[in-house]
Amino acid sequence: MKNYTHSISVLKGTNKIITSSEVNLKGLREGSYIRIGNDHVFYIVSKVSPLLYVKDFEVENARTIKIKDNIGINVLTGDTLTLSHKEYKLYTLFGITNGGKGYKKDDILTVEGGVLLANLETNIKELASFIVTNVDAHGTILEVGINVEGKYIEPPKSTCSLIGGSGDGAVFEVDFNVADQRNLLERKVSSYEVKNDCSLVRLDYPLPEGLKTGKMSIKKWQAEITNNYGGDSQRDINYEIARDFTPIYNFPTLVKGSFNQELIINRFISLVDQKFDLVDKEINLLKEKIKELEEKQPSQKIKL
Repeated sequence: MKNYTHSISVLKGTNKIITSSEVNLKGLREGSYIRIGNDHVFYIVSKVSPLLYVKDFEVENARTIKIKDNIGINVLTGDTLTLSHKEYKLYTLFGITNGGKGYKKDDILTVEGGVLLANLETNIKELASFIVTNVDAHGTILEVGINVEGKYIEPPKSTCSLIGGSGDGAVFEVDFNVADQRNLLERKVSSYEVKNDCSLVRLDYPLPEGLKTGKMSIKKWQAEITNNYGGDSQRDINYEIARDFTPIYNFPTLVKGSFNQELIINRFISLVDQKFDLVDKEINLLKEKIKELEEKQPSQKIKL
């Protein structure tokens, strides 16, 4: 028997147990016994499977996300969430709407507008920028190349002004595309509450400035039990598992240090009682068969 400190949750009248993200039930065998919290009974595990829970979220504030659904027991305090959101990068220059004046070759021009994705540790923002490769006699931009693609939560408008360099007045027609991979963030759940079928999940660490929406995902394990849970709904509760049994008749064995040995003994006695009952029925059936044979052949006596 082993007592686990990482938590699980279960709703009354259901047969599914949801773990915290720290729990790994990969090695839990079907037929094992699980005791939830301080219950006086063990439930039999019928199935164990991984669970991926995914929901859209909106940002309430730097440390709180809102999910327009009741998360139930799928998200627990201490869970590690993966939060993802779209990231936009400069893709191409469609055209130079206005080349401006006074620019020089090798000037670096940054794109104006958009919501930048800042590094939380350094607060550095990566702006998209161009490098001037050709100008005319007046410093009007004729050709540019992409210098930095940038990282944006919301991209600038397609027609945008350029900042920096030796001149002014440059306006480009640009296109920003969604990056191939979504930006991923990990946060732990500090607390949560459900209000009006919406869930507010508070995080241990702030989100990037400007982030408004995204997807939340969490990997956990789910165990199904043979009977519906009869106790009150439990959240963030410890559990105990008995996974050691005899190989032939599946009798549970005692483990040193278990604080519920009486339950194991009672279960063992119940299984033995069932086995004896089955054996008695088979013996009685065999006796009846022997009696029938002796009646047909009185000269022969058959011994068990």
